[in-house]
Amino acid sequence: MVSLSIRWRLALLYTFVLGLCLLASDVLVYVALDRYLAQEIDDSLSAQAQEIAATTRFALVTGPSTFGYLVPLSNLTVFSSPGLSVQILSGDGQIVRRSENLGDRELPIDRDALDRTQDNQDVQQTIVVDGSPIRVFYHPLRFGGEVVGVLQLGRSLRDVEVALGQLRLAFFAIGALSLLVATLGGWWLARAALRPIDRLTRDAHAIGESRDFGRRVAELPVFGKHPRDEVGRLATTFNEMLGQLQEAYGELEQTLASQRRFVADASHELRTPLATVRTNLELLQRAADALDDADRDEALADALAEVQRLSRLVADLLTLARADSGLRAERREEVPIDDVIRDVYRQGRLLALPREQRLVLDAVEEVVVHGDQDQLKELLLILVDNAVTYTPEGGEIHLGAERRDGGVRIAVSDNGGGIAARDLPHIFERFYRADQTRTRGSEPLRGGTGLGLSIARWIAEEHDGGIEVQSTPGRGSTFTVRLPALATPAPRRVPKVALRA
Repeated sequence: MVSLSIRWRLALLYTFVLGLCLLASDVLVYVALDRYLAQEIDDSLSAQAQEIAATTRFALVTGPSTFGYLVPLSNLTVFSSPGLSVQILSGDGQIVRRSENLGDRELPIDRDALDRTQDNQDVQQTIVVDGSPIRVFYHPLRFGGEVVGVLQLGRSLRDVEVALGQLRLAFFAIGALSLLVATLGGWWLARAALRPIDRLTRDAHAIGESRDFGRRVAELPVFGKHPRDEVGRLATTFNEMLGQLQEAYGELEQTLASQRRFVADASHELRTPLATVRTNLELLQRAADALDDADRDEALADALAEVQRLSRLVADLLTLARADSGLRAERREEVPIDDVIRDVYRQGRLLALPREQRLVLDAVEEVVVHGDQDQLKELLLILVDNAVTYTPEGGEIHLGAERRDGGVRIAVSDNGGGIAARDLPHIFERFYRADQTRTRGSEPLRGGTGLGLSIARWIAEEHDGGIEVQSTPGRGSTFTVRLPALATPAPRRVPKVALRA
């Protein structure tokens, strides 16, 4: 089956509708004109019959028969014409007189019509004589209050048929020409209307081939200067879709780049401890008998430390893989965040002891949040461990919480070396390493995998909160966790507690 283009379908549809309209109008005009002409002929025959009847005189002659004789005294030829014939009939249907244009012919007489005239009625009918239609009019002639005869007029309808035939031919010719013009005009209009669609198609194809979602299609209307019509709105919508595709494509590129960087960084992080473990195990395998007990214990301790670091790294990777999969925490309950902070404080001060740092618990308000208690504790431990790691010996770390704006803000601050401004936007990225001037002072709780802050941000976002950082190089950093609160109990102040190792 041949598939027509939209241009031709629109043109043919326009032609079809126009054809229906022309056909309906032609039929209405034709029927109205036919009825009008028929009525005009009937009115003309009636008027002529009245005139003839008014000029006809009758005489009643008595004879041996009981019937009178009708004697018309008028000349019927005066009323006849090339298309009109006249006959006068007696009451019993006998032809009394007829116009000269009939010659030796006569108009056919319908007995039923003749009988109806006896009731003083005019009768019209159309008959066919020698293939030509004739309109016949019967008019009763009255004398002395009685119908004594019938006036019969015949009018040829040949001229009417010829006129109607010419009208039909004119309708056909005009209709055919109109449909042809409508088809060509409709095709041209459809082509003009769809030209912007063709341009949109070419632009879209070019954008798809080049994958350049930064390009936009031209917002050209069909008519006018502004894209306010359907095609203009289509172009605008298409451009909006391209913008969304550009954003999605950019996010996909960033995600793929992050994944590639993540794989490379993970491979690098795994390679170092694996190499250390391998070296120590090979040393023990080759020279176990030659090593004294101290060297053997040191090699085993190094291998065990690297295995523990690998375990922590794998655990962190599994946590981030769960974050990437979109899985939410399975345990959701009401968690007193002040209790969690105090637990973190008790564990955090043990981390600060080896470096003689002060971990200070500031004011903590009693607040309840909805979430996973273990994850919230892990979040705060990551921040405390990070502060301990990058705070010099003898430094001070503060941990506190306050209610604000319908939620709770938990702050972990230190007086360490701070973070450079160029590093701040990236510190929550996986395996990101800030400036090397922020050296580690001790082995942190999370083993230096470079994933702690990424996990902390994921936990905060999983609890419909967030995490932000403020830092001044040389003066320290403050990490603030925002979480929505469930209840508003009376605030409870906890006195400051300080511990110096």
